[in-house]
Amino acid sequence: MTIFIAVMVAVAGIGCFITERRDRPRRRAAREAALLPAE
Repeated sequence: MTIFIAVMVAVAGIGCFITERRDRPRRRAAREAALLPAE
């Protein structure tokens, strides 16, 4: 049972890390697109 909990925690941590890596460039591009019309 302890192994199952450890695996679930590891999968959740890796999933959060992957989504953070994937969303960061998109968020930066959205911010730049929002700033462009102001210039």
